[in-house]
Parts: sequence; C-alpha cells; structure tokens
Amino acid sequence: MVYLHQHLNDDNKKLKDCGINKPNCIIVATFRTRGGLSYWNEQERIRIPDFDNFKELKPTLKQDCIMGYDDENELRVEMPCGHVFSPLTIFQYIKMLSDNLMSTKIECPSPNCNQEWSFSLIAAAADLNSEEFAKYGNIFASRQINENDLIKTCPHCSSLVQRPQCLTMLRVRCTQCKANDFCWSCSKEWQGGGFTVCGNQNCGTQYINEQLKICGTCIPSGLKIQVPTMRACPRCLTVITYKEACKHMPCWGCNKKFCFVCLQLQADNGSWPCNSHTYECNVAPIQVLK
Repeated sequence: MVYLHQHLNDDNKKLKDCGINKPNCIIVATFRTRGGLSYWNEQERIRIPDFDNFKELKPTLKQDCIMGYDDENELRVEMPCGHVFSPLTIFQYIKMLSDNLMSTKIECPSPNCNQEWSFSLIAAAADLNSEEFAKYGNIFASRQINENDLIKTCPHCSSLVQRPQCLTMLRVRCTQCKANDFCWSCSKEWQGGGFTVCGNQNCGTQYINEQLKICGTCIPSGLKIQVPTMRACPRCLTVITYKEACKHMPCWGCNKKFCFVCLQLQADNGSWPCNSHTYECNVAPIQVLK
C-alpha cells in the first residue's frame, strides 16, 4: 500500500518515485470524497469566501462544525457567532433553506445557536456568483416581504395599519393619526423623497444596489443596444425588471412613464425627451441608490 496524498499535487511525480518499480502491476486507487456526494454543476467550482469585503468572516483551518471537513488545503470560514463552516456547507444550507417554503430567516445551523445572518453575509461566505446571488436572494427577499406584508403597527400612535394588497410602494401613512409617513419595511419615519427607499440606515438599499449591479443586460424591443435588465424608477425608485415591449414603460409604483434606456421621464404633455420608442438614446449607467 502506497499513500500518495503528498504526491498528487505534483504533476512531475512518477510511479517509481512512489516505490513502484515493477512493469506489470495492478494499481488500485482510492479517492476520498466528501460523503459520497454527487455534485451539481453549481457546486463543482472552488468556492473562496469574500474575506476582503466582509471583515466579520475570518479564514480558518478549523474543522467544519456540520460536515466535519478538515482538509488542510481548503480554507473554511469562521462566522461572527464563532462556528466554522466550509463554503460548500454554507451553499448547501442556502439551498436547503430555499427549498423550505417556511424559511424566512437565515440563522446559524449549528445546534443551540440561533444567531441570525444577513443574506449578504452568507452569500459572501458561500462565494455565490451573480446568478446564484440573484436566484436565492430573490427567494429570501420575496419571503420577507410576504411575511411583513399584512399588518404593521404605526410607529406614531401604535394603531394597526393594513396596507392594500394592490399597493406596492413602501411609503405609507396611518389613517388614524395621520402623522408623518413611515416605511412599511423598517417601520421608521420616512426620511427622503420617493416611494421605495425611505432613507433610513440599513433599510433595503444595500440589497437593491447589489441587484442593480449584477442584474445583467437586455435589448429592448426595436433597439440594438444593451441596457441593464433592472432599473429603479427615476421618480419613486420602485425597482422594475424588463420583460418585453419597447423602452417606454409605466412604473407600477407611481404610474409615471419613463424611458428604460436613458431614465428620462415622460413630459406632462405626453412627449418624450428621448424621442420615439425606436430611437437609440444614451444608455444611463447602473443606478446606485442612497
């Protein structure tokens, strides 16, 4: 029996370097795999956590708390709660939660630890690519919206406020006290203009900006230019994804029409600063909401 672990990383090694000199011999190789898993295409690549941009994540060679991975050649990640996981374990956990329709929160899977993690944090720990980030990010975002989309408590008078199902804007006002508008998402007083981004710290803009940045491109009907597939309405900042038809479209948040290419609003008299729907106007850059 010859243990070849240290030789597998050197392409110049030959059998004789391992003590095998006979010309006619049978070699049986046994490969160690992670629990015999059959990997999907999205799992096969090497995942490297984003330690540079997420200082809460610490690189470590400690053993994985769940799967027991202890490969010395693979960095694992120590989460803010102190538990250690491989990037693949985190990815598997994301997939499991996405399949569970009841999951709305992302918590540490280690027994007796219920520390809640943000999606951005575990996306960095699992090294999600743009497609994976969009796929799983949209799942968790939609669940959180649906979970909080029925009744809220007014931050001014503590009355229960119910938002009409047809209303998609986050800026609302209590009909009981009629005090200042508040945000349906964070329940804090509305700070800025528009109807989607309230201006309060840590309320939605980070996730929206990430989606706007990685959304990809599309070619509106009748044109030959590529534009981002997601835009925020220049009037109320409601995020809209292009599906079909021309570049001129109404915002489903405020009903104001705007150009998906240059982001200019339709004039009150019905005219367009960017001419007809087939005119190739200047493409506005990817938006960054503040």
